[in-house]
Amino acid sequence: MIDEAFGASCATHATRSNFADLNGALENLWVREGSEGEPLPRDLRNQGRVGFVDISSGQQSGRAIDRHPQTVAAITAWAKANGYDAAIWTALASNFYEPEKANAPFSVENAMQYLETRNATTLQAALTYIRQAPPEIQTPVREAVNKRWPEG
Repeated sequence: MIDEAFGASCATHATRSNFADLNGALENLWVREGSEGEPLPRDLRNQGRVGFVDISSGQQSGRAIDRHPQTVAAITAWAKANGYDAAIWTALASNFYEPEKANAPFSVENAMQYLETRNATTLQAALTYIRQAPPEIQTPVREAVNKRWPEG
């Protein structure tokens, strides 16, 4: 999740795609990040879930620019500096504030309160999801979760 308003910077990972073209890579990430059986959108470059920058054409994901413009600029600079033709990423918008979620602005305190009010099954699923991130991905929420619910 990229949240320029309330999130925290952290390390991330990059890998070269096995796809020779940007559209193939976009489709692969769309499918991997979506729900099973979900149909592909007609225009993968403007659907919103997958952000991209195409260095050779200068094209960028409009939805990603709307959601996190500083991040798009940083990824563009990183891709250029490292000799990539393009870069793609999961570009979801935060839904933390929605009524069926936490119904509050994102903060570490609100995230912890949200987790503390989940039933045991939902809490365990959330903790598993948080802990599945690579160990070098350290965020303030992950730190608070590990203090509140130590593994072991």
